[in-house]
Amino acid sequence: MKRNGCVLASIGFILLMTMFPLLDQASAQGLPNTRLVSAEEGDTVSGIVNVTAKVQSCNCTTPTALYIDGAFVMNGTFIDMVLEGGRWYEIYVHLWDSTTVENGTHQLEVKGKHREYSDTINITVVNGEKDDDEEVRFEILSFLPAIVFLVIVLGRKRW
Repeated sequence: MKRNGCVLASIGFILLMTMFPLLDQASAQGLPNTRLVSAEEGDTVSGIVNVTAKVQSCNCTTPTALYIDGAFVMNGTFIDMVLEGGRWYEIYVHLWDSTTVENGTHQLEVKGKHREYSDTINITVVNGEKDDDEEVRFEILSFLPAIVFLVIVLGRKRW
């Protein structure tokens, strides 16, 4: 039995060594390739931002993932498949709400179907200033139906 285990381990090692040149060749060609096609380096954005990525198709089921400043935000939504230069690419969209971060420069990264393939850019977020009074008004108004209900119910009771 030990002899069979050594033979199997040797065969596995040989197969693994023959696969590395194929993997290197694929990465040299940029396969699979992940590229941002909307939101470009240095863009200034606000509100909802359409972040679109093009990924070379590799028959994987994993979607792209959007990271802002290194923190995961969301997975992409597959919208289309296009043929360019004899290769198929999958198009993924991420609709990111830029109001979730402070104004300023942020790193936006889209990771492809393989961890080692990604595209990173820096963008500047410029959203309007938040109106603290508006938030307070909303909080008061959100309790208004409950207050009206209590007044009606308690008003019907006779003390």
